[in-house]
Amino acid sequence: MGSGRRIGYIKFFRDLDKLKSFEDGLFYCNTPEFYRQSPADGVSDPHESCFHAYRKSRGDDSVKIQINGTEIEGITDSTTYLGGLKDRWLHCWFAFDMPESDIEFDNLYQNIQMMRKEFGENFAFLPRENLLRFVNRLRSAIELNLEHGNVKYSSNKQEWSFACKSSAYSYQKEFRFVVGECGHLETTPLKIIVQEGFSDLIFVNDSIELKDKNSNLLFFYLDKNNCLGIKSS
Repeated sequence: MGSGRRIGYIKFFRDLDKLKSFEDGLFYCNTPEFYRQSPADGVSDPHESCFHAYRKSRGDDSVKIQINGTEIEGITDSTTYLGGLKDRWLHCWFAFDMPESDIEFDNLYQNIQMMRKEFGENFAFLPRENLLRFVNRLRSAIELNLEHGNVKYSSNKQEWSFACKSSAYSYQKEFRFVVGECGHLETTPLKIIVQEGFSDLIFVNDSIELKDKNSNLLFFYLDKNNCLGIKSS
């Protein structure tokens, strides 16, 4: 995808207090295990950041582990990764791209409607041109390694990692920040405090409009209360 299509990034919030805390500089990162254990639609991913996760506490079908032909008993959890990857703390946004066809327009409208339903109607919008300043501000506040980029989606479990999720989640169009390393059963979030805050880099619950560059006609509109897709006849 050409970088010129990227308009910015949207993070949806159900709780206005959490949105205000983010605006003031609280960069909140959850662990993969939080998502593996969550029952919430859209949030829950039993195999977040890994090829396969077994948790007896979730009522998963039991797994068999053998070493040199001997079965290991009493397994209550196991997490299988590919390529030696480790769990990282995660912070996620929706990648907002300019649609270039009717199919992409329909997908954008439907994807955002789903995100609002599952994550909340309040939102922060980070314009593409502010991303570098946003990242640099984060890096100045921590000593941990920080990476960011688009999440890939695949139906092939062997590709799943912190950088690739199941195709079932492709509507989330996730742009992900990954920070440091955490244990595979860790559920304690990482809270990064950025003293400068983010209010000068983001827009909070402001309206977003997309217009045809030739006719100037509005074809997409988003604010806290509405998500409208308007096709020309």
